[in-house]
Amino acid sequence: MKLVLASTSPRRRQILDEMGVIYTAVNPRFEESSRNDLSSEEEARLFAFEKANSVAAEFPNALIIGSDTLISCEGRKIGKPKDAEDARAMLAFLCNRTHHIYTAASILNTATGVHSEHLETIEVTMRAASADEIAAYVATGEPLDKAGAYAIQGGGKDFITEVKGDYWAAVGLPVQWLSDQLQVKKP
Repeated sequence: MKLVLASTSPRRRQILDEMGVIYTAVNPRFEESSRNDLSSEEEARLFAFEKANSVAAEFPNALIIGSDTLISCEGRKIGKPKDAEDARAMLAFLCNRTHHIYTAASILNTATGVHSEHLETIEVTMRAASADEIAAYVATGEPLDKAGAYAIQGGGKDFITEVKGDYWAAVGLPVQWLSDQLQVKKP
């Protein structure tokens, strides 16, 4: 059965590559728009499913993986920044605080219609950082397409003092669950 990743994320592709699976990556047709009526956990689960479902008609005999990552800090949902100023504000808010990363994954079997999903929660603590440090990191461009305006596997790791939970889920996919579902090795 064909495996499809409904994501343009290079991080998610890298994780699947390291798992040694053969897959096709496609751009999901789902437009993310934050919903105030859903918690961060619910929204991540919904977006993961909708990403997979958005390409289901194109792949009638496939397993389609959708995934979404959201951050929550002090009751505030934090997605991807709109621009560099928004990225600076997000990082300033997250620094010197502990927040949660929610990564949801959904696998849709288009041959049977069976859908399975998983949500991983990761707790991340960031150190205090100066406005100059934040501005320098934002100037690299890395934060502009990342939930919370940082890459835990990239330059954002310099702001992090502690991670509790699945590192790979914080990067973009819950690897243990996926490897169990697909019966493949973990990276």
